[in-house]
Amino acid sequence: MSKGTLFIVRSALSEHPTLSSIISKEDGVLLRAEACYNASAFVGLGVATYALEQDVNACGGHHRTTGVTVINDAQWVELTLQYQRTISE
Repeated sequence: MSKGTLFIVRSALSEHPTLSSIISKEDGVLLRAEACYNASAFVGLGVATYALEQDVNACGGHHRTTGVTVINDAQWVELTLQYQRTISE
């Protein structure tokens, strides 16, 4: 069964003021680049939250947050297939 929309974000949640109003419980968020620094804010949206391992490591690796699933490139590809739509900033 397909899920809603996978939002791929590269910057802080504050850069996406409308995201919290359009996201729904069947959606997911994949954190890339700078977004990994503010992972806990995205977890607060109440949806499945993922972060790409190479980006977490590039941010120093200490930005691992409870509620964020760290994935590799192959898992990223699989993740996109689980959602009906993918929206990337």
